Amino acid sequence: MDCPICKREHLETDTRALSILSSTPRRLEKLASSLSPKNAVARPVRGKWSAKEIIAHLNDCEIIYGFRYRRIAAEPGTPLAAFDQEVWAKELHYRKQPLKPTLESFVALRKHNLALLKVLPKGVWTQVSPHPEYGTISLREMVVHLAYHDRNHTSQVERIAAALGNGAQKKKSKKKTRSRKKKAGRKSQRKKSPKKAARKKTKRSRR
Repeated sequence: MDCPICKREHLETDTRALSILSSTPRRLEKLASSLSPKNAVARPVRGKWSAKEIIAHLNDCEIIYGFRYRRIAAEPGTPLAAFDQEVWAKELHYRKQPLKPTLESFVALRKHNLALLKVLPKGVWTQVSPHPEYGTISLREMVVHLAYHDRNHTSQVERIAAALGNGAQKKKSKKKTRSRKKKAGRKSQRKKSPKKAARKKTKRSRR
């Protein structure tokens, strides 16, 4: 059955989905540590979020999904609220939010939500609630979708880090090439200088 949220087919088991959700914080921490403050807000692709914005989005999603888990588990059938991610990114100033505390918040929330999911009886995973955009959705469908959501956005951060890293390497290689040319030019000037001196002596003697 297709996911009611993204309309894709997810083949992950409950165990696999939880494993993906558990690994995301470590992956993001490693990626974030490789980004400079400038690169964290850079947007290599126009119109797409920066690494910092993606992490802020994941943090807010963890808050929203954590509430949805609890709503379905404790009050099945109670309507779930929707949110506009683009509006949140703009109005909550994702680009200005400090990266470290945002990531720390995500890591803590994810750990707490995973602990809850692991203690809930399997029967609760089949409980459902209505969503204004997605229709009726179960707890399991939300968890499996979030695993896909994690992989998608973590891959985005990886591509951003790789693109910025390659750009920095190219700049370094250009600088090295320029410095080599300068050094080569200086050496050639040094080699030519004795000849110039000899020419000057010859001209003086002819005078």
